[in-house]
Amino acid sequence: MKLPKLKFTLNVFLSFVLLLSISLSVVRLAFAVAPNPGHTWSEIGDVLVNLTSQVTGVLPVGNGGNGSAPSATDQLAVSDSTSGATWRTLPDCSGNGKALRFNASTNTFDCNTLQFYSQSVTTPAAGFASDTYLTGSGILIPSIGMQAGTRYHAIFNVSKTAAGTSAPTINIRYGTTNTISDTSRCLMTFSAQTAATDTGTFEVWATFRTTGSGSSAVIQCVGRLSHAGTSGSVTPAGLGGTFIQTVATTGGGFDSTVANSYINMSVNGGTSAAWTVNLVQAELTNLN
Repeated sequence: MKLPKLKFTLNVFLSFVLLLSISLSVVRLAFAVAPNPGHTWSEIGDVLVNLTSQVTGVLPVGNGGNGSAPSATDQLAVSDSTSGATWRTLPDCSGNGKALRFNASTNTFDCNTLQFYSQSVTTPAAGFASDTYLTGSGILIPSIGMQAGTRYHAIFNVSKTAAGTSAPTINIRYGTTNTISDTSRCLMTFSAQTAATDTGTFEVWATFRTTGSGSSAVIQCVGRLSHAGTSGSVTPAGLGGTFIQTVATTGGGFDSTVANSYINMSVNGGTSAAWTVNLVQAELTNLN
């Protein structure tokens, strides 16, 4: 007899809850403000955009763009302290020993050639009884310039007759003529020769300790001679008094900034020398 009364009470409660919900909805509608159709990007979240067809114009630098369009092909946008984003032309650095380099002072790109070479592909000369320019040793100093630590390295072979007993000398020269008229910046004098046939190899290393105008540039040089001497003899003969000689010297100051200058080498076998040189190689490395 009590169950119907319980069912009636539950129905009344549910009806009251439903009526209350409807009433609250009506109140919200009555006091609601006009809807705002606009939203910020942070409210919307990630939005997918077709960059091919739905983006136009130039994206500002502050938004991660370049701020301007390139004016030509082969350009790269550079942001730095002097310009928000400027298009810089990329040079063609194709070829052996070249690398793309960015100059932070001018905010431009150039090609930094890491090594310059020279060589003789024919017999350079014969004789060398007087100071003689060594064909294949000259290298034009590039416009990018040198720095402290720039290196010049050269190697050449010698075949000697029994003539000539003077002390051979090698000059490292620097100037604009690429001849023996260029001033000697390092002079290396080796031991006196003897009246015997011989074969050997001279090798020279030169390092720019400093570079610059006036008398700022200084070269440190080391030369080495390795030779066979007389066949079967334990006593060195021919090109020098020892089988291996090393000569070191430091040159005087000079101006290394003169345009179109060369670094080269001259060789003097001394009076009556009858030398033949078949191979010459030279290289200039560690440039600015």
